[in-house]
Amino acid sequence: MTGQVLDDLLGRIARGEYALGERLPTGKQLAATYGVSTMVIREVTEHLRAHGYIESRQGVGCIVRATTPETGFQLPRRQELDAAELAAIYELRLDLESAVAAHGGGRRSQADVDALAAILARLESGLRDAGSSAADIEFHARIAAACGNKYHLRLLQYLNTQLYQTVRTARENTQREPGLPEQVHREHVAIFEASERATR
Repeated sequence: MTGQVLDDLLGRIARGEYALGERLPTGKQLAATYGVSTMVIREVTEHLRAHGYIESRQGVGCIVRATTPETGFQLPRRQELDAAELAAIYELRLDLESAVAAHGGGRRSQADVDALAAILARLESGLRDAGSSAADIEFHARIAAACGNKYHLRLLQYLNTQLYQTVRTARENTQREPGLPEQVHREHVAIFEASERATR
């Protein structure tokens, strides 16, 4: 329940329903609104405070001070990732890597493309092998390293680091879904082809 209340409040802050400088309802008011205990609300407001969304002012209450966390963009913790969250993150990575592959051709060498082709071949040969997660990680790391833009590199490294622990589980799960291993491989091929076209 804490997570649901937190997500709703974060959404309201992001949409401006609780604007910058505006006071949040009191703990009792929020507890009544969401039908939870004041303990849940304390946990939620502590999270918001710890991440820089709100600040407490004596005699005033909790004031909205930011619409994004002080720590910047972050993915959910691994234990918080359900199937839908993981799919959304993979979609984000696919979109980013395809764009990076397409735009980074002038900085990428033929050796980079050849290395990607070799990794892609290993991925195809191990299409239904959960142990191919190492090649999966290597493929995405190579895309990031060859992009030639340090900010692209940092963002892709962050995504890949956060996803590292979930890749093996995800690849194991694909073995139980008909057609999913092939779909995942087509996504790798699309990234590779974008990289190859841009390097010509």
